[in-house]
Parts: sequence; C-alpha cells; structure tokens
Amino acid sequence: MKTSQILRTSITASSLAFAMFAVACSGNQSGMSLEQTQRETDAALQKQDNKSAGIERLQRELAQVPAKEQLTKTPYRDTLGPFILERQDGGPYKFYVAPLEDLTTGELPPANTLIVALVDYKKVDDGPYVIVEKNKTIPGFRLDAEVTLIDHTIPAVIYKKTFKGEKPAPVLKNTNDLYIKEGETEIVGKKPFEEIQKFLAELPFRK
Repeated sequence: MKTSQILRTSITASSLAFAMFAVACSGNQSGMSLEQTQRETDAALQKQDNKSAGIERLQRELAQVPAKEQLTKTPYRDTLGPFILERQDGGPYKFYVAPLEDLTTGELPPANTLIVALVDYKKVDDGPYVIVEKNKTIPGFRLDAEVTLIDHTIPAVIYKKTFKGEKPAPVLKNTNDLYIKEGETEIVGKKPFEEIQKFLAELPFRK
C-alpha cells in the first residue's frame, strides 16, 4: 500500500475513533449506558466498513472493459459522470473521486447505470536527462494516458483518446536545470490529468 493510502486510512480511522470517543462521552453524560455506546460505536464502524467494501466492489465492476465496441465520433456524458478511474503501468484502477451514496437508500449507484473513463498512464521514454548538480545522466519519461470511455448502460466502449504527458520540467523558470531527490533513479514528467478532466467536463450530455 502506498504511503498516501496508508496515511488516508490512518487519518480516517483516527477521525472515526475520535468521533466515537466523543459519542461515548456525550452518551455517558446523557445517561446512555456503556453497552448502548458500544453498540452505536460498532454500528458506525460496520457502516464505514460496508461503505469501503461497496466502493471497492463498484470500482472492480466499472473497471471491466466490455467486449462490445460501439464507437462514436461524438462521445457523451451523463449527469453523474463520467467517473474517472486511474491506473499506472498496469496496476489496479482506482477512483479519482468515488460516487456518493443515495441520500434516501444509502446505496451506491449500480455499475450498469454509469458512464466511466478508464485512464491508463504509461511511461514513455523521453530521456536521458542531464542532472546538473550530480554531473550525470538519468532516464527520463513522459506519462502518456490512454482514455477509454465506457457506457455501462449498453454496455460498450464508446470512445478512445490518447493524451500526451509533459516532459520532465525544470524546477526554475528560464533554465534547463533538472533536480532529483536523493536515491531517485529516474525522472518523470507531469501526467496530463488537467487536460483529461477538461475534455470530460466539456462532453455533451447523453440525449
């Protein structure tokens, strides 16, 4: 698990634990028994676990690429999405932002009602680069993206587009000097996520 994922998990768990502690304190002050407080705590933890499991299940379902291709020259979106799932170098797809539960039912939207954009980042050789302060060369890469738009209501692949990533950029403007952190063995340019976001946001709504 990546450090950022561990940190997010840790923060979520800590926040939930703090919230449960607050509930316990307020519960005891209002006369709630320890057993009642424990039941409410367990229920809240179970709800969080169910939510995480639901998001992971939906993630897996939306990442399935249909065998059918129904390509269109005019790709489209729906009112909820498309939701973006990203991966790099063949790893698992992960939501950029996961769907929200229905306010009434508490359920996530079914996969067969959604449009999704699978974004597959791949490193493309763009080096080597000279690292000035190390007086050596290092492999350099762009992060290009293959975007596959899937309408799961059909289900079918409806559009494909390639976005070119940026070259590794100098730290300072008006120079060509590149710097690396201690221990790094390669340098990678910025992925074209903003361009992808803009493209998807400007898609017309499905008729």
